[in-house]
Amino acid sequence: MSAVVLIAIGAVWLSLGMLIWTRLLRHWIAKPILRWILLMFFLALWMVGPWIDEILGAREFKRLCDEMPPIKFYGPVGVGPGVFFDENGRAKWRDRRDFEDRRRPFWAESEKLFGHRNEWKQVASFPVPIYDNPDVYFDRTNGSPVLVAPYRASPGGWIKRVTGWGSHAPYVCKQTGRFPGREEWLTFSSH
Repeated sequence: MSAVVLIAIGAVWLSLGMLIWTRLLRHWIAKPILRWILLMFFLALWMVGPWIDEILGAREFKRLCDEMPPIKFYGPVGVGPGVFFDENGRAKWRDRRDFEDRRRPFWAESEKLFGHRNEWKQVASFPVPIYDNPDVYFDRTNGSPVLVAPYRASPGGWIKRVTGWGSHAPYVCKQTGRFPGREEWLTFSSH
């Protein structure tokens, strides 16, 4: 259905362009060959023009993606004996799945250890807006970062933003680096 709507919009746009050409521009050009050349130029500009910010923005977005830093893990948070470790510092979980199963009932305990924040910041506005929204996880006891996961996205050009096609950031940079498993975020500390 959306393809039919797109074709209909394209046909209306092309018809409008041809109407502008025949009613306003064509009469100013006397030579037939020059008229034909300028018609082709006008049609190309008329059909590509609305997408030019999208075309130019793709190059800028790629450049900014290439500059994006990798995921940075600053190290585990030390915790004493309790939910995750015994009195001797041995982990109470066998593998990643066991850790997640153990963590779920004690989510509040996990929430006491780690905080999370992120905020949108615009890093480019032309030819398309580009935003950073890094995820920062930090140790609640001292505020030091545990993990920073960069995130960069763009809603695309003006057509995508006006129509809502770009409302969910269709362009997202691929993250580099390794996102550690949650069990790697903790280490034993006798305090």
